[in-house]
Amino acid sequence: MMFRSFCTKETARAVIVILLLSAAFLMYGVASTRALQLWCFLFPASILFLLSDYWRQLRCPASLFLGLSCALSAIDTGTRGFLKHVYQSDLLSGFVVESVANTHTSESLEYLGTI
Repeated sequence: MMFRSFCTKETARAVIVILLLSAAFLMYGVASTRALQLWCFLFPASILFLLSDYWRQLRCPASLFLGLSCALSAIDTGTRGFLKHVYQSDLLSGFVVESVANTHTSESLEYLGTI
């Protein structure tokens, strides 16, 4: 056999599941334009992960890159969704920026202790 597939069916299914779950999470948490931006942010990592079946030395870096991309996307979506749900505010609104700018470490730790 002269040509082999660049990814296995299992890898392709895993990437499809990751992209579908992230799309559902993003559409629930943020506005549609931001959800599309964050979803497109996952594509380079997904393509690299698909290609890691063809080039075995990419397996570990591709897995780490995809995991980090998913984690960053989830953190951003979670933060924006929390602010939208609890405070009816955007992440870059004056209220949020001023609150973060006027908070120091002891206040942040005190807040985290009350949760």
